[in-house]
Amino acid sequence: MRMRQCIKTFATAFAPAAIIFANPALGQGYTVPPALQATIDSHPHVRRLTDWGSRPDWSGDSKRLLFVSKEYGDIFELDVATGKTRPLSFHYPHAGIFRAYYLPNGDYLLLAPRTHTPGFEAYGRSNDSELWLLKGDLSGPPIALGEHNIEGIAVARGGMRVAWSRPKEPPEERVPDAQRRAPEPSSGESNSKLWAAEIVFVDGMPQLANKRVVLDCADKYSPLVKLVTQAGQRCAGFEPQNFVPSDDNRLTFTMATTGLQAGSPYSIGAYVIDLRNGKVMDLDRDEGYAEAEGVFPDGKSTLVEFAESAVLADAVHAVDLWQYQLDGSGRRRPVTWYHSLNASLKSNQGVVSPDGRWLAFGVSTSEIESKVAGQGLGVFLMDLKAAGF
Repeated sequence: MRMRQCIKTFATAFAPAAIIFANPALGQGYTVPPALQATIDSHPHVRRLTDWGSRPDWSGDSKRLLFVSKEYGDIFELDVATGKTRPLSFHYPHAGIFRAYYLPNGDYLLLAPRTHTPGFEAYGRSNDSELWLLKGDLSGPPIALGEHNIEGIAVARGGMRVAWSRPKEPPEERVPDAQRRAPEPSSGESNSKLWAAEIVFVDGMPQLANKRVVLDCADKYSPLVKLVTQAGQRCAGFEPQNFVPSDDNRLTFTMATTGLQAGSPYSIGAYVIDLRNGKVMDLDRDEGYAEAEGVFPDGKSTLVEFAESAVLADAVHAVDLWQYQLDGSGRRRPVTWYHSLNASLKSNQGVVSPDGRWLAFGVSTSEIESKVAGQGLGVFLMDLKAAGF
């Protein structure tokens, strides 16, 4: 999951004990009791590709998956047909990688910190991540693009466009994770802006050009802020997800909102903005927890991590993947239902292959997620055609 506040573990009578093992090459792997594994395996039209790794991203030909071994880990590429993996970040020293994306020119875009201090993992994920370009031929180390980011970013399929949200400015105090407090809702600081730019090459070196703000919590005249204000809420931060095919002129994103009174709880919702005119649509209509995930290649719908509860401490451990229409109608249908199979399970991090045939995603438990955000039981694959999508 992304864009979260510090929350308590969602305790359930069905929560299993996860066994954790470490592999220096692959990172963190997790196993669950046989009965729960049998439940996971019972989900129709799904097979498990790996028992380690998370945060997959599809190649343009729908044949390969890019994923990270763990938080502060390495990146690997998986050939879906053969099951073979190859490392892409073993050839240079680094402090760990958070996420990785394919770029349409064959290069890779990485999110990673320059340094990693044990005990500051959550702090580093929220404050130290930067954008880097790694050449597709792996001819050298990645090149910094000069921007920090918080959580995930959006990468266009049809061009070298990216969108991101920055960490707080000034940065929060650097303290160990054990001493960090839950963040206060934002009220228009720079971290409550969503930026976009194009990656260009100057004398062979990549850089971000035409940087611009596309969403701003402090812009009271924007369609977004007007929409939120009318609902008695205030904008508290963004996470971009996908440029919408086929023209990349729309952008799905997740927004945190709070009530107008101090101390109001967060709500998390999924939205889409038309970048040409600023028009914003609320995809989930405040019907629970909703976080935008991978978009379908026809540009008509998107995956959303959805849970009926609006209480974050419950919802983030109860999400499954749903398909939401991008027309603002609120129409939705479930794609995965692991949480219905067992109350300790969830599915997340869904991405749809560019040919529309496959869904790659993660499965996790409330116990695993409470230890390390975004970690789970590996990378899973759903046959969307066989499942009726």
